[in-house]
Amino acid sequence: MKFKHFFRFLNMFLLVFVFVYTVSAQTITSNGIGQHGGYTYEYWKDNGNGSMVLKDGGSFSCNWDANNILFRKGKRPGNKDQVVTYSAKYNPSGTSFLGIYGWTQNPLIEYYIVDSWGQGWLPSAGSKKCSVTSDGGTYDIYITTRVNKPSIVGNTTFKQFWSVRRSKRTSGTITCRNHFDAWTKQGMKLGNFYEVSFVVEGYQCKGNADVTMKMTTGNNNNNNNNNNNNDNNNNNNNDNNSNNNNSNNNNSNSLTSNGIGQQGGYTYEYWKDNGNGTMELKDGGNFSCKWDANNILFRKGKRPGDKNQVVNYSAKYNPSGTSFLGVYGWTQNPLIEYYIVESWGDGWLPTSGAKNGTVSSDGGTYDIYVTTRENKPSIEGTKTFKQFWSVRKSKRTKGTITCGNHFNAWIKKGMKLGNFYEVSFVVEGYQSKGNADVTMSMTTGNGKTGVNSNNSYNTGMKNGKKGGINRFNTIKGVPQSLTFEIQQPGNVDLKIYNVMGQEMLSHGIGKYPAGQHTLSADFFSNLTQGVYYYLIKTEN
Repeated sequence: MKFKHFFRFLNMFLLVFVFVYTVSAQTITSNGIGQHGGYTYEYWKDNGNGSMVLKDGGSFSCNWDANNILFRKGKRPGNKDQVVTYSAKYNPSGTSFLGIYGWTQNPLIEYYIVDSWGQGWLPSAGSKKCSVTSDGGTYDIYITTRVNKPSIVGNTTFKQFWSVRRSKRTSGTITCRNHFDAWTKQGMKLGNFYEVSFVVEGYQCKGNADVTMKMTTGNNNNNNNNNNNNDNNNNNNNDNNSNNNNSNNNNSNSLTSNGIGQQGGYTYEYWKDNGNGTMELKDGGNFSCKWDANNILFRKGKRPGDKNQVVNYSAKYNPSGTSFLGVYGWTQNPLIEYYIVESWGDGWLPTSGAKNGTVSSDGGTYDIYVTTRENKPSIEGTKTFKQFWSVRKSKRTKGTITCGNHFNAWIKKGMKLGNFYEVSFVVEGYQSKGNADVTMSMTTGNGKTGVNSNNSYNTGMKNGKKGGINRFNTIKGVPQSLTFEIQQPGNVDLKIYNVMGQEMLSHGIGKYPAGQHTLSADFFSNLTQGVYYYLIKTEN
């Protein structure tokens, strides 16, 4: 009788699930950046039509009829030693490229390692520098220039570096370092890596492709051996790429123009539309800045980051006019610009008409707002998008910001976040002057639920034992459904926790009859890839 009573109590009181799932296919039809299958993907077009299907790992398929469109999956920031193994069904009609693609910063360079192409434009013979032999083929090296064209830092003028294989192929291995080193020997200076991706690009054409790709960090194959001794003695400044920033994070770097890069274990960005400003990059997440500008943002953080970032900071902050200090970032699908504002200047703040409640976190109360920006700059170009705000009622310039508390409060109010593009600490100035000196560190924090350090969940049951969920395997993806069973009719609540025990989603999912039920993927649309606990509780 005792056992019968116990199991009835267990079924009625609490059902806990841990799901193991693989990455599901995802279809993209508009500009976006995100994480899928252990890679960063990006879909970008200026105009036209296209569809990208994200598959397991680095694999994807695409089709297009567009002016200029790029489909890519890869590593950000990546490094010189990426080795790509791929196979593709590739059917372009017009100017198109298949191969490795990416950007560096300081200097700003767009680069291509082209393994196959369509029947349109290729770099001209007049821009040819030399050739390099790699992975069983010979590639011609070119330099071209783009004047006032789109880039990762907005419209600007920049160089393009090219390695174009003399004979087309659609499967094989690409050892990226062989090309990067050949470019360097020709005086083609690369900067800090922003990305190393596999790309299918179309320009004023139609086409389709189906790509299977994986990317690893390999050894230098220049001498057909398995050591990198020569690289250790290479004194070229271009070896100070983002992969070496951890050893160079004692260096202070000064920025005076738009740029994105890696420094001190964080991603930084300096952005302005016009005016003057200087950003000094310091150890870790630290930086200082000063400005006299129309709109300017200085930030350091994690890309893509996640909902569980916890920020500890201290700042000397002296704004004159509209300015914000706090956490800042973007999500995609939907495109949202968000702020968690700790302090501000004497100018604009969101109006009370946009207010959508409050949230208490880290010893303070924050007002929540939703505003709209119409045809304004964004990470996807000029767009109309929502802004989500948490603004602290009393200013401060030192403390802890538990980002998940705000994100969860927004979600509960129907403010839907998308896939995270970044979580950063920001100093922003708008039609103002000012200066700031910021000390900041960012970690992935614990929540306040019953998940403890040994990865077991305390169910709160009074049998003197912990619940039966203990250590689990690493899993990826987002569930497409969740099936549960209840013994009696009643209201059901769903809570989802990450591996640190922080609550990611909470839904009162309604009244259900006794029996088995399935929740659709809509309940999980705000989750990114990861490991989760699923907790379903009945009113009894």
